[in-house]
Formats: sequence, C-alpha cells, structure tokens
Amino acid sequence: MQEQNAKLLAQLKDKDDENFRLMSSRVKDSSKQTVLEDAARARDMKLKALEERVEAQAVCLQKTEEAEKLAQEQLTKLMAELSASHQLAESCR
Repeated sequence: MQEQNAKLLAQLKDKDDENFRLMSSRVKDSSKQTVLEDAARARDMKLKALEERVEAQAVCLQKTEEAEKLAQEQLTKLMAELSASHQLAESCR
C-alpha cells in the first residue's frame, strides 16, 4: 500500500511539474505574442503614416506640375508677344 502511495505521489509530482512547465511556457508565449502584436501595431501605424506622407507628396507634386505647366504656357505666350513686338519694331524702322 505504501509502495502504491509512493508511486501515486511520484506520478502526481510528475504531473504537477509538467503542468507547471506548460503554464510557464504558456505565460512566456503569451508575453511574446503581446510583444509581437505591439510591434505589428507600431509597424502598421508607421506604414500608414508613410503612406499618408507619400499621398501628400503626390498631391504637392501634382500642384507643382500644374503650376509649372501654367508658367510654361505664360512664358510661351510672352515669348510670342515679344517676338511679335520685335517684328513690329523692325518693320517700323
């Protein structure tokens, strides 16, 4: 009877040890998962900020290109007027 009790106690101790090991592992894994989730959220926020920045730069570039196009059109128009003025001045001489 004592031998059987000793075996049962040994089995109980082994199961308790295994349970403790599994619980420790679960706590560590949960902690790692939390860290990874936080890192993923931080990465997603950084990505969103970069995407917003790229979008803002694209809008700025588009406005700059439109302004450049208008300036080029005005320059072309002014050059044509200047050329016409020179021709008129030459013809009046």
